[in-house]
Amino acid sequence: MDDIDDGIDFGDNADVGLGLDEVLLDNQAELDPEIEQIRERLKEMEREAQLIRNLHSEVEKQMTTVLNESSSTIPLTTEEKIEVDSRSVFVGNVDYGATAEQLEAHFHGCGAINRVTILCDRYSGRPKGFAYVEFADKESAQASLAMTDTLFRGRQIKVLEKRTNRPGMGNTRARRPYGRARVVYRYVYPNRQIGVGLAGFGISFIFFGVLFFFDKGLLAIGNILFISGLTFVIGIERTGRFFFQSHKIKGTVFFFSGIVIVLFGWPVVGMLVESYGFFSLFGGFIPTAVNFLRRIPIIGTILNLPGIRQWMAIGFELSKQRCQPGQKIQGSFLPLFCQLDANNRIIQRKRVTSSEYS
Repeated sequence: MDDIDDGIDFGDNADVGLGLDEVLLDNQAELDPEIEQIRERLKEMEREAQLIRNLHSEVEKQMTTVLNESSSTIPLTTEEKIEVDSRSVFVGNVDYGATAEQLEAHFHGCGAINRVTILCDRYSGRPKGFAYVEFADKESAQASLAMTDTLFRGRQIKVLEKRTNRPGMGNTRARRPYGRARVVYRYVYPNRQIGVGLAGFGISFIFFGVLFFFDKGLLAIGNILFISGLTFVIGIERTGRFFFQSHKIKGTVFFFSGIVIVLFGWPVVGMLVESYGFFSLFGGFIPTAVNFLRRIPIIGTILNLPGIRQWMAIGFELSKQRCQPGQKIQGSFLPLFCQLDANNRIIQRKRVTSSEYS
């Protein structure tokens, strides 16, 4: 009986053991897919973490490069900044689609330009609607103030003296690496000084030609030098565009017709015709030319004589005030030239207005 009981007990225990093994095998079979899914998920998370680490590493490299570049820029001292600002002007109400080259072309007659900077929004990168123009000398910057209220891309711009504390090209901006809006468009023009020099000497030869009883040779050389200098300043293509703008065709015809008449042997008549065309084309840029001529030894002495200097000072004031049609100023020939300049601006505004409505 004991043997039978032991056998029965052994048999029951054996059955229970077999049942537990089967249950464990079934549970393991059910858990294997879940474990595999967890392992796959962990691997995927590891890959994502590695990708994030790589991105962080890339960003850190770029930031290090930007910081190194910004730290390598030596900030201007206060004296240097004041000197640069004295040669710079603030240009407001600039069209949002304007480029630095277009602004440079607009101010090309005022003097040699070192840099044009158009500021943009820090986050969107869109232009803010104002710019800075840095000239090579203070006289050119002062002459450019006469360009205020002129039309640029259909908008009336404001040209003011740049203040040292005005937001813009401050020395603190070079230390901040997130200034996508701060370093925008900058152009340096190495041939401007040569062009201004040639144009100045051209005007000098014309001046001496008139002084020596309208000498045909001096007048011809002066005209050639002046046009060559203008080509150096703004380039051949833009020189052609400048002379053949729709509102300057009349001035261009008179200017070149006068040159041809001088070459054919009628210097007095030719200079009268050429002078009308010259003031129609370059009436707003006369202060720059006079400032340059004052630095030439012989002509500068003549222009700095008391009576002539006072007459030129009146001309500068007229250029800055931008005479309106019908305004009369007694005592000089300047009202005629001022009136011609005002009429040209009115025609230009009418053309722009009509093109906007068409």
